[in-house]
Amino acid sequence: MNIVFLTHMARSGSTLLARELDRFDAVSVGIEESLPDGIVKGEEVFLESRADLDDYLERAWQDRKLAEWGVKGDALRMRLITNHSFPIRFPEILEELLGLYLNPHPNAYLVHKKGPYYLHVERVREQFPDARFIHIDRDPRGIYNSQKKSRRSNSGQIMAEPLTTFAFQYLAAQHAISRYQREPYFHVVCYEDFVKDPQSELLRIMEFLGLQKLQASEHGSYLERIPGGQHHLHGNLGSVILPERALSWKEELEAEELYFFQQALGKTLRSKGYPLVDVQPFSLKAKVSVWCKLMWFYIKHTMKNYCPALYRLAGGKTYGK
Repeated sequence: MNIVFLTHMARSGSTLLARELDRFDAVSVGIEESLPDGIVKGEEVFLESRADLDDYLERAWQDRKLAEWGVKGDALRMRLITNHSFPIRFPEILEELLGLYLNPHPNAYLVHKKGPYYLHVERVREQFPDARFIHIDRDPRGIYNSQKKSRRSNSGQIMAEPLTTFAFQYLAAQHAISRYQREPYFHVVCYEDFVKDPQSELLRIMEFLGLQKLQASEHGSYLERIPGGQHHLHGNLGSVILPERALSWKEELEAEELYFFQQALGKTLRSKGYPLVDVQPFSLKAKVSVWCKLMWFYIKHTMKNYCPALYRLAGGKTYGK
């Protein structure tokens, strides 16, 4: 199975990238799910009998995202029993599931959206030794601005986390990029470069995959495959790529939010070539609030670097593999 995991922080432009990749005959792109995989969710998948398989499938189809794929659990069960022997593990389940959903060309690369896998690369590669990763990266100010305007499809809640939490999530993503970007199985796409010159970025991706010829696919529209309950998250997907949207955060973020990000993440922004912008004056009350948030950020950042156990005790997350 030629599987490529498309990883990302939420609202980084992954669905737009997926749409463009899906235009090519040699690439089939799936949509998201939250299956028990033993990597991000649940314990290791090790199904030793038909009873274990039935129990797993019953739990799997409780995932709203998977239920919207339109794939029948009985069809997956039959393919797993027919094509594999017990014990059955997660890679076999995902392979057959994508096969049912995409019906891909035998030589196609299967690109599967799995946002948080960039935090667990080593664990993923233990189960998928030949897997590759395409990670889309974006200016954190743009990510946060988009998250503020978006609601989660499963709960209806606003996606954006508190500023300090988001900043640590972004730094975790940058740590993963720094760690793996030189590996031959890990490719990073800059969202801002992608929307500015999609064709050049797609050519780089095809080179990464070892594909020499780009041929238009006969797949249906990628937007049509996204469940209706998630269409509100992808209002621009039916339109042409609009490069100016990459900078909409300049006008839409609050002054105190901009100030926080440019203080807390200033070093990272500069290292990635993202320019700092002038921040409009804001009220004393807002300044006190953002200073408190910055103080808490710096305290947690120091704890994470010098006392990780205390950092975890304070509610911070660390990622090993």
